[in-house]
Amino acid sequence: MTPAQRLRVSSAAVRVSFIWLGVRKTLTPSQKTQAAETFGAESDFLSARKKLLDTTHSAYKDVTAIRGRVGAFWKALTLPYPDPGIRLIRQEQIDTFNQQMATFRQELTDAVTRLDEHYAELKSAARRRLGNLYDPLDYPPTLRGLFDLAWEFPNVQPPDYLMQINPAIYDQEKARIAARFEEAVRLAEQAFVSEFAGLVSHLCERLSTQGDGEKKVFRDTRKQNKKGLLRVPRVQTYLKHCGSHGYSSRRRTIPLQGRSVSDRPRTLRGHN
Repeated sequence: MTPAQRLRVSSAAVRVSFIWLGVRKTLTPSQKTQAAETFGAESDFLSARKKLLDTTHSAYKDVTAIRGRVGAFWKALTLPYPDPGIRLIRQEQIDTFNQQMATFRQELTDAVTRLDEHYAELKSAARRRLGNLYDPLDYPPTLRGLFDLAWEFPNVQPPDYLMQINPAIYDQEKARIAARFEEAVRLAEQAFVSEFAGLVSHLCERLSTQGDGEKKVFRDTRKQNKKGLLRVPRVQTYLKHCGSHGYSSRRRTIPLQGRSVSDRPRTLRGHN
């Protein structure tokens, strides 16, 4: 079985999406005209927006931090897929993924509730800072329900009904999907090389001498041994999907801080 075939039978597609309140709004035509006149410019050649909320407020930063954690978790547990917004997850990890996403969603709900408690304060600050650009109609009554998280597992396999309707089209779809998974393997290899190069660069940096010629201290907690490498989420994800022994003998060189390190992840061997 080829790596693409193995990836196809062992993984599922997953998409993550957000509902997110926009905090910037384009100025109205009259406001743009007024702003353009200030600089002696034509309004058609001016683009301007106003900021509705202070995004540096700690309560707002707590909300956006959860979004960042969701993205990092999604990418760490999955591999890239050619279609935008879709990644591949091992079928055996779907339950774990689903539980953690539900936890994230509850954390987001709680954080938005806390942000809503500061909403009046944020609107008051916006009124003061925006001056004549402040418009109360830009602000919904509450922030609850305006930030949300969703995830789904879309089907990336050719639908069975095509076989009944038109076998030729079904075969075309099978070939197209097979090519997509070949591309997914290539993208996974690229991600692996990038992640591995970053780890090796860090190791080289830790082992290099300081400006005074003395060796840097390399503490046990920083050792990047094989066991430590496998704990790095994306490397671990790659190996689980595509096999930990699947490298061809063909080498490729990665430049790292003036050095060269040979790697072997260009092509994956099949496993019988």
